Amino acid sequence: MKNLTPARLLSVACPICEVAVGERCVFRSGVPRSEPHLDRKIAAADAVEAQRIQRTKPEVKPLSSRVMELFEARGEDCLDLHAFFGIAGDGIKERICLLDAIDDLVRSGMLEACGDEFYALTEKAKSRAPA
Repeated sequence: MKNLTPARLLSVACPICEVAVGERCVFRSGVPRSEPHLDRKIAAADAVEAQRIQRTKPEVKPLSSRVMELFEARGEDCLDLHAFFGIAGDGIKERICLLDAIDDLVRSGMLEACGDEFYALTEKAKSRAPA
């Protein structure tokens, strides 16, 4: 927090005196304070940290791309649904998103259903695969 510039401190609204972004904190009487409230300093530090994390967060590829990359990584033309669950995560939402991505790939002609839980690359997908 010691490294926060005055501009950074004013880049967030104050949760204590409720002044807007860019305005100095005030006492209850309305007189400007010489320093921002501690809660505002903490909020500014949190905002800086959130920006830092956002900049360093790796870009997550869409699930449909990750599904296609799994075929290439395994070197197989047909995979069962359980193989895909490894790239989706453990949560129900993640698995539903994975199933949606697989459905999109089937509708676009990149995959075809082969039985209950198996999906295979189509000729269209194979022709687009990198050599």
